[in-house]
Amino acid sequence: MSTAARKNAEQSGNLDGFLAKKYRANGFHIETASRESALRGSAKRAALYCIEGQYFNADQLAERLGLERSKAVARVNRAKAKPGPITWAKLGVNG
Repeated sequence: MSTAARKNAEQSGNLDGFLAKKYRANGFHIETASRESALRGSAKRAALYCIEGQYFNADQLAERLGLERSKAVARVNRAKAKPGPITWAKLGVNG
């Protein structure tokens, strides 16, 4: 089901019915927590990256690395693929 179908269901006030059909069609049983999450638009929490035992979000990483956000996250993902813990040295920060 498309996002247009979801918008139509929201406008008509039938979002619960839409979600029930969507999940039932895929073999899932929609629970109360899932329905509430879907009604919130599945709000996400910001991703946190652990570097040398400290947690940083993407904006903090970008600031520390001196890059734009998407490039900073890409650099962290490349460092994750390498063996060993993620360090600032692996990310290219000197000092």
